[in-house]
Amino acid sequence: MAFLVLSLAQTAAVACGPQRDRVGMNERQWRQRSNIEEGAAEGDLTRKEARHLRERSRDIAEDKRDARQDDGRIDNRERRQIHREQRDLGQDIYDQRHDDQTR
Repeated sequence: MAFLVLSLAQTAAVACGPQRDRVGMNERQWRQRSNIEEGAAEGDLTRKEARHLRERSRDIAEDKRDARQDDGRIDNRERRQIHREQRDLGQDIYDQRHDDQTR
């Protein structure tokens, strides 16, 4: 009986994996956009910095749409690329908000 329960739990965990990953990418994108808008509102980002960061965020969203258009899903290579772009954007948002430039 315990084996059956463990097997069902493992199957459920595997089945939920990809969906959780997509939600993570979307949440990250939403947080990054919020950080950009907050930085612009608080004066931590210049108008030019905010515009550039917004453009990069839109480019990542476009990459996600393009990846899904092929077969309706994002494969591992595309997922790694999107994560890399999001990671780099997140670091740049942090750097720009803390670089002591104000508008």
